[in-house]
Amino acid sequence: MVEEKRVEEVDISRKTIVVLVILTVLVSLVSTFTVISEVSKVRVAPQPSINADEAQVTLNILPPRGSEPKEPQVATGKVVLNIEKPV
Repeated sequence: MVEEKRVEEVDISRKTIVVLVILTVLVSLVSTFTVISEVSKVRVAPQPSINADEAQVTLNILPPRGSEPKEPQVATGKVVLNIEKPV
């Protein structure tokens, strides 16, 4: 006689499936809300056009800590700034 092997099938109850689906939807909604709220906080500074040869820059030089602040002095000049890619 050939012995028949019985494979016991384990069924997941409908209640368990419903709970898992509800949890999945809740996690998805919370994740979506979190991503949208974080993206809305990001502020991007306006970028100059790619072909810009000149730009206006403001530089504030502060006195050393502990010294008395002096009256601001206004000066004009030309500065060359070379930005190189790291090697």
